[in-house]
Amino acid sequence: MALPKCPNPAHAKGRVVRAGWHGKPPHRRQRWWCHPATGDRAHRFSEELPRLEAEGSHCADCSSALDPWEGQAAAREYAYNARDIAHALGAVAAGQSYRQAALSTRLAARRARGNNTCGRQRRKRPRDLDGQLVANWVDVFGPVVCFAHGAAHWPERLAVDSVQFRVGGAVPRSFHVLAAVGYEPPGYQPRVWLLRPFARKNQAAWEDFFDLLPGTPRRIVADMDAAIEAAIGATFPRRGHRAPNFQWSDLHVRRALDNALAPLHGQPATHPVLQRLDHALFSAFEWDRFVAAVEHEDQTGTRLPAALRWIGMYGTRLRAQAANRSGRGPHSTGAVEAVNRKLADELIGERANRMGNRARAIKLLDLLTVGLNGHAHDREFAKAIRIYLEGHRGRPQLHQRPHDDLLGAPSLFA
Repeated sequence: MALPKCPNPAHAKGRVVRAGWHGKPPHRRQRWWCHPATGDRAHRFSEELPRLEAEGSHCADCSSALDPWEGQAAAREYAYNARDIAHALGAVAAGQSYRQAALSTRLAARRARGNNTCGRQRRKRPRDLDGQLVANWVDVFGPVVCFAHGAAHWPERLAVDSVQFRVGGAVPRSFHVLAAVGYEPPGYQPRVWLLRPFARKNQAAWEDFFDLLPGTPRRIVADMDAAIEAAIGATFPRRGHRAPNFQWSDLHVRRALDNALAPLHGQPATHPVLQRLDHALFSAFEWDRFVAAVEHEDQTGTRLPAALRWIGMYGTRLRAQAANRSGRGPHSTGAVEAVNRKLADELIGERANRMGNRARAIKLLDLLTVGLNGHAHDREFAKAIRIYLEGHRGRPQLHQRPHDDLLGAPSLFA
């Protein structure tokens, strides 16, 4: 690796040599002497993106020989290097809590500290259990590592749903995460497209959600929520686009029909109505066969008044939906519901009780989106952080905790 250049352009041709270290081992940083060719007085300087002392004589990734000053790059005035920060953000994207990610990062960086239990430095808990360190990194570097993986527009096909999180306390509250899974050619593989938190799940919230990205999907699949359908009608199509083909999810239609056909529960799968139900949404012909089977059963066998009422209310719509069924899909919200279950059971879960800031929740959800899509890689994150710091002279442009809420007024529930 070439020696760094003096930050003074007038000294570009000067001679640069090592000038000792600053800091304490094993986290020292190299200082440099510049001896200008112009005859100016020699002076010391530090790199714009300083490197920590190398942990070994060879790179752990590529086995290249390292000089002592060729360690990992770190932001100026930061105690941790870019690889440490990337490790923490990758852990958060995989579902670890801020405390868990902070502890594993401190251990990996050889900065773990014990509990101070005496004197004026006494603490209620070990510092290694403090997650504020990682929370600050999510604030500053979360958008940096997520930028390359963000969605620039709505996909060709879209499935949407939401999940609610209840927050305990003296005044119980809740918030909703609106979720979208997209499908794009040529493979039309499901991808978590966008996750956003909202205080409520109503038409206005869905309109704000759909307004976050440009473009108009060709097909949108959702449950039978009237608020979603109204928001789609109010938001789409965008100028120059066709209106999207909105369809109810097969999954929810089947659930509703199963409830309406409760008198047939316990009948074998070979029962004529149940056989027709399996294919009812595949085409208009199959829907007509299912309706005929229900009417015949109601007249000659088990009475099915609830099923007939439900078909009377929604049959025309579902017949048209079956007639316009696409072979490509999606036909249900199964993929987005799987994402919501993972959020509720693993990735957020009890963490919801400690969430209250909407801006931070958005950054966390963006990291989780990257992780859900399989793009949370420490080395890629570290590279993105280094490129960002190199473009800003080693200093992040965002300060830590830039959007704290007023006391007693959490923005996530506003």
